Amino acid sequence: SPDEIYGGNAEMALTEEEIAQSVTAEDAAKRLGVSRPTLRRWEREGKIIPLRGRMGKKVLYNRESIEALAEIGE
Repeated sequence: SPDEIYGGNAEMALTEEEIAQSVTAEDAAKRLGVSRPTLRRWEREGKIIPLRGRMGKKVLYNRESIEALAEIGE
């Protein structure tokens, strides 16, 4: 449907709302003061979960969860 953006296949679809409420890995890393490899490690450890879709090759995270992590670290 027009309100979905696909990152390669239908099960990877993100809605416009999800995209509007997300941040890229680069922005998440900057906000948290960590490197992108640290974000990937946190994904493997289950500390952070990326959105199920991707914008091209960009990984997206929910903005609220990133802000919550940032507040814990402050």
